[in-house]
Amino acid sequence: GFLSKVWSIGQNHRKSFLCGKSAFERANIRQWIEYRVDKLGLGDELIEKKNLREALEELDGYLLHHTYMAGYGLSLADVVLYYALHKYLVSSVATLQYMYTHTVMDTLTYLVTGRESQLLPG
Repeated sequence: GFLSKVWSIGQNHRKSFLCGKSAFERANIRQWIEYRVDKLGLGDELIEKKNLREALEELDGYLLHHTYMAGYGLSLADVVLYYALHKYLVSSVATLQYMYTHTVMDTLTYLVTGRESQLLPG
């Protein structure tokens, strides 16, 4: 399903480093992609508030000690979670409540788009 498609795109992309450099990183990336599907669903459908809150709390706790989801650089896990959560992190309440997740998503906005994020309050 989703994991196979995303993984195939990542491996065939000119930036194949997104799939990890070691077996451990690849397993960790796959785990985070599965987490996205299990916790947040597959597509653009609205995420249930309970699941969203739980996911943001879990991610914020994880990102307290990590800069990226897997390894020491941008990976497919970061990109997949970024696209699932970006629209939910634009509110100032989310910015204050989930500070670590917000900081990482802000960094990813820059890495993915090449421009400053509009997530940080003005």
